[in-house]
Amino acid sequence: MIAVVGDAGVDRSYRVVELRRGATQIASESVMRPAGGSANAAAHAAVAGADVTLFATVGRDEAGRFLHAACSAIPQLQARLQEQGAPTQSSVVIVEADGERTIIIDRSRKALVPSEEDVALVRLAAVVSVNLEEPLERRKWAVNCPGLRVLPIAHLSQETSVGCRWDLVVGSLSDHSLPDEELLASVDAQICLMTNGASGGAAWSREDGWRRWSSPAVNVVDSVGAGDAFLGGVLAAAARSRDAEVLIRAGVERATACLAVAGAWPA
Repeated sequence: MIAVVGDAGVDRSYRVVELRRGATQIASESVMRPAGGSANAAAHAAVAGADVTLFATVGRDEAGRFLHAACSAIPQLQARLQEQGAPTQSSVVIVEADGERTIIIDRSRKALVPSEEDVALVRLAAVVSVNLEEPLERRKWAVNCPGLRVLPIAHLSQETSVGCRWDLVVGSLSDHSLPDEELLASVDAQICLMTNGASGGAAWSREDGWRRWSSPAVNVVDSVGAGDAFLGGVLAAAARSRDAEVLIRAGVERATACLAVAGAWPA
């Protein structure tokens, strides 16, 4: 089983020809979709064939009920969505005709308070992906697990490296530079995968250092969530292999599928 600990929310997506600052524009499409980096990754990992459990919080509202239904529609995804008084995390996504997007996120959700069953399930997982947007201390229950530990690059820092082991680090060169090899070594990372859009990406391993990979040409419908989809593919593959080539192929397959449809959730 793969455990994904992090965020879940909804996107309210609007399509425009081109985003212009200061202008009033008419959207050609307006739709609500499941969202949240962790939820997106969990859904793509499940569609890729893995048994996945998502741990996140939602509100007691329309968006929360929508998320419950969306997760229930994916057979291999078990969603342990803790309902709280705060509203469900929501984002406004503006998608332009060329696929470029602008995202505004409201992170008003409260911290996840795990139950004893949550902790026990995570400790049984073969692979655990942890989103550290909340302070590390609040996620220690998920970090201190025996399974393969996966960390999104956005949360790799000196703070998150103290006393932690992160076997696999995944991220995007669109948002971050290549991580320092000493920092990767300090968290005992074995592999780091960094995507770079249409240019492919870069892979690091302890044995071989950095190398580049290329991606297939894709007719982009919507780039929202492609990085999350890549992570989902990697998580599914990591349950059966630690080979960087296998992980890259699985990640690219899910990212390519995501780019070909509207929204971050698997079609």
